[in-house]
Amino acid sequence: MILEQIMPRGIRRKVNGYTISKNTVGMSPAKVFKLARGNDVLYLKASHKKYEGTTFDVKREKDVLVWLTDKISVPRVIQYEETDDHRFLLMDEVKGRMTSSVTIAPKRVVEIYAESICRLQSIDISQCPFNSGIKYRLSELDYLLKNNLAAVGDFYEGEVPFSQPEELVVYLKTNMDEEDLVFSHGDICDSNIIISKDSQDINGYIDWGRGGKADRWYDIAFCVGSIREDLGNEDYIKYFFDLLGIEPDWAKITYYLWLDELF
Repeated sequence: MILEQIMPRGIRRKVNGYTISKNTVGMSPAKVFKLARGNDVLYLKASHKKYEGTTFDVKREKDVLVWLTDKISVPRVIQYEETDDHRFLLMDEVKGRMTSSVTIAPKRVVEIYAESICRLQSIDISQCPFNSGIKYRLSELDYLLKNNLAAVGDFYEGEVPFSQPEELVVYLKTNMDEEDLVFSHGDICDSNIIISKDSQDINGYIDWGRGGKADRWYDIAFCVGSIREDLGNEDYIKYFFDLLGIEPDWAKITYYLWLDELF
């Protein structure tokens, strides 16, 4: 993507005078660019229209961000535009640093995850229009696989007891469980939690394409996966559940981690 050639005119005017650099954090097919002018920082996110209707669609993310305004700290939408092939979302910056970019004591990392779960699941979903539940995600997965857009290469690097992506999909479709719906970030990890540079308090959250109503174990599963991968000590997972005051449902945790294998 040559950004300057495809950027719509309205956004081009908004970012005139900013230096543009591509953000290399994350694996989403949506492209993210950091725009800086002095101390002023904006972010531009672009997705191809072939991802329309999926959680990679920046129009969906824009709608989620607007709905979340005043509910939790998220980037402010500055402008949204479309061209024939792409959609563009211009946002302001959540001040601070990614948790992943800061040296933090492991117990504090676990506390940040537990606090995030509590914040997210306290959001009232009675008027939430965004569905991120199992049926929606499996329908999305069908579309991605049909159109050769799924992360099939990553599947072969994962740790699932299936030899082919199709076997995993069959398992996911035949083992759906009842959902206890809460508000879910959908990709809660240390790269999407922004903390204060000094106090290590949570300042906000980014990357909201998967945001919406989903089972309460979905985000919890992501936290478990991140703690296990980044900290490596099962004692920290026990500490995480002690902070939440619940016992782990390992069947659901495993299901949601496997669900993510092809996204």
